[in-house]
Amino acid sequence: MSSALQTPKIVLPQIICATDFSAHSVSVLAHAAAIARRYRSKLYVAHTIPTDVYRSVPAEVMTEALKQTRGYVQDAMRNQLALECLQGVPAEAVIREGSVAPELLKLVDQVKAALVVIGTRAQHGLERLLQGSVAEEVFRQAPCPVLVVPPAAGEESGIPIHTVLFPTSFSENSLRAAPYAFSLTRRHRARLILLHVLPENSGTSGVGLAQLRAAGKERLRALLPVKGGPSLEPFYYVEVGSVAERVVRVAVENHVDLIVLGIATANATATATHLAAGDAYKIVGTAPSPVLTIRG
Repeated sequence: MSSALQTPKIVLPQIICATDFSAHSVSVLAHAAAIARRYRSKLYVAHTIPTDVYRSVPAEVMTEALKQTRGYVQDAMRNQLALECLQGVPAEAVIREGSVAPELLKLVDQVKAALVVIGTRAQHGLERLLQGSVAEEVFRQAPCPVLVVPPAAGEESGIPIHTVLFPTSFSENSLRAAPYAFSLTRRHRARLILLHVLPENSGTSGVGLAQLRAAGKERLRALLPVKGGPSLEPFYYVEVGSVAERVVRVAVENHVDLIVLGIATANATATATHLAAGDAYKIVGTAPSPVLTIRG
């Protein structure tokens, strides 16, 4: 198998960072600011006031409740734009009202964003994702890559990147992310880990499993482009078991700074329950580092 994957030049003129003003949002914003500074991007710091929470509010008090909320949001946004991590980064505040994910996706189209940075909720990553979250809606539907920053990523910005993990099933969707993994590792002079996970029942004997592992590593090696690939020799892992569990375990054991993940396009009629069944969903919910999702 010969590689036909081309490594793109990553250009990020406009980046959107979604904020909910939580403690974790500061970490999310730090990641977005570091990327914007590195790629000389304009950063849109976006917050949507979720008007659906006022459905149960009596009409006579809704106007005043919204007025108070708008005042709080404007003050909170000023405080975020004044954070030290944003110093020297061209940043613009965007405040909207409506359903959070749809409004964010509209903004992506309007400013032609090349990247969205968004967080998952603290201490309830997978539990919240399984209930259907804003982050999941966005990374399944956004036309551009989405960087999901989990609480486990901490306060560090993630720049520079030292180790990148690229898991692949060799499907068309997963391979769409490979050029991004190659480009990022080369740009940051980082170590690349390529990972393929075999089903738990793979191989009827030790010899059979060894052959499958060897074949898997050869397929991983064949993905590397002739030009524009990683500057350091990659590591190749072929694991057996649950895809999400193995990806997270390899990421933890190797102190990975970034996971680059190719995902399937969301079915427009799919519910949060259906979408939650995917391995990508579980990885994003439990990852120890930011996850860059590339939609197929």
